[in-house]
Amino acid sequence: MQFISNSVQVHLFMYNPDILDYKHLLLKRSSDNNIYPNVWQVITGMINENETPLECAIREAMEESHLEPINKWVIPIVGTFFNQKDNSMNFVPIFAFEVKFDEQVIISSEHSEYKWLDYNVALDYLKIPSHIEGLIALNKYILTSDDKFIYAI
Repeated sequence: MQFISNSVQVHLFMYNPDILDYKHLLLKRSSDNNIYPNVWQVITGMINENETPLECAIREAMEESHLEPINKWVIPIVGTFFNQKDNSMNFVPIFAFEVKFDEQVIISSEHSEYKWLDYNVALDYLKIPSHIEGLIALNKYILTSDDKFIYAI
């Protein structure tokens, strides 16, 4: 078995001043995707050669949403999953990026639609365990913590 760390997970959120709460961006994978078609997810991507995980996360956020982060954090957990196709255990750094309120999302062809959702609704939409765990950790360690700047980038 291989142990791999060549991808990232990125949670985008914005603060909505009208409701005094956060909204989380979820993307629905296109129906023609080979992996997880029609599943709601956060941003993910593969790290290019000579690219750091943070550089990859910023690039993927721009490619998949056209949103530029205004604040960045590393979430203090690592996502994990087993890929039976290549018999690999994968370890994924998780990032959280705050984006400007009311910026226009432009999705890539990987996705068919997007939604800005409240925390509890987003938890219900997500089906991939590491994405659920990442959102829970984002809420616990960043959004509801007095110590969130410990994890700021």
